[in-house]
Amino acid sequence: MHLLMYTSQYTGEIDDIPKHFRDILVASRQNNPKLNITGVLFFDDGHFIQILEGEKDALHELMEKIRLNPIHKNLNVLIDSPIEQRELADWNMKAFNFPNELHKDWQVLQDLRDAYLENFKISTKQIIGWLKHFIEDYANFRHLEH
Repeated sequence: MHLLMYTSQYTGEIDDIPKHFRDILVASRQNNPKLNITGVLFFDDGHFIQILEGEKDALHELMEKIRLNPIHKNLNVLIDSPIEQRELADWNMKAFNFPNELHKDWQVLQDLRDAYLENFKISTKQIIGWLKHFIEDYANFRHLEH
């Protein structure tokens, strides 16, 4: 099992993000189960953060498709590592939006990556928990699925 986490910058108009999310979710929910890939997609202030789990070859194949998708640029892989077990087994691509009014410290994301790479002890479950707490008020965590 393998974990891949990346960030990228949205290239579309902000008003188009709901449509783009719907398109991503429809395609992901059709294709990812065939590849045994699960994951979650976050959007914040013009940036995507995505965490994917699956077999290494399947994830790398998917990443090549993601790189070619014109809705984003500046794709930066933060984590590309083996994991002991899948933590997002029930997450056939969920999508969330961090409200713009919340303060976010992007250095913390980089620090998380560095800590993970140093000791490989952070699990996907911990990363998801950290991302949920990355926003200051969980009640403002807006689900974009519908």
